[in-house]
Amino acid sequence: MFAARKAALATWFVLLGLVILFPVYWMLLTVFQPAEQVMSYPPSMFFRSFSWNKLLEVVTKTGVLKWTFNSIVTALGTVFLSLVVSVPAAYSIARYKLRVNALLLFLILITQMIPPSIMVVPLFEIFVGAGLNNRLLSLILANTILSLPIGTWILTGFFENIPREIEEAAIVDGATRTMLFYRISLPLTYPALVTVSILTFFDAWNEYMYAYTFVSDQSKWVGTVGIASFMGQFLTDWQQVMGSSFVFSIIPMALYILLRKYIVRGVTEGFAK
Repeated sequence: MFAARKAALATWFVLLGLVILFPVYWMLLTVFQPAEQVMSYPPSMFFRSFSWNKLLEVVTKTGVLKWTFNSIVTALGTVFLSLVVSVPAAYSIARYKLRVNALLLFLILITQMIPPSIMVVPLFEIFVGAGLNNRLLSLILANTILSLPIGTWILTGFFENIPREIEEAAIVDGATRTMLFYRISLPLTYPALVTVSILTFFDAWNEYMYAYTFVSDQSKWVGTVGIASFMGQFLTDWQQVMGSSFVFSIIPMALYILLRKYIVRGVTEGFAK
């Protein structure tokens, strides 16, 4: 009975994995086949021949590399600014017990329920007034606003899980509050910092609405906007769309494979308060 249940569970996970991976497989199938085979009907579910031509054409004749670079700058800038704000905010909430802390955390988390589309027009007006329209800095600031609540929440959970006895012992040894933060508490939250950085990076990497609204210069497009530009009203070159999507997805897939354990650990421990 147990063996049958285990086999059924394994079969379910295999089928679920195939469903999840099928879009990736279809992307590769579309990119690395000649155009006549891609457009054939009925479509082939397997490779009949292999060709690098379309991928090379996308890399050399479109702006996908430039757009990917812009996405890297935007995502890394968002990660940096988010950590600069959320780390001290989370530490203050976790260590300085005030009556309003519970309400403050609730308000921070409830901001995640606000649709990002509501903030498009106000942010656009602010950026135009500040001279930041059509700049990557506007995307960094907008993405930081979106990622701050969840990052602060996760980091607060981590800081609260650090035993106070460690800091009390350091105070006895003559450590100041600044030393406690930078030399003791902050290094102990390394898994959380990595987790928040990854989640923030992915959110900024995949963001489309703000990137489409705030940046109109084609040379400053990010990957999401650049890929969407290949889809026309009457005609779409699906090999071009899939080829640019393949290039654009290499970096996030590599990051996830290398750092996936921190995502699970950081989220679970950050919410376990």
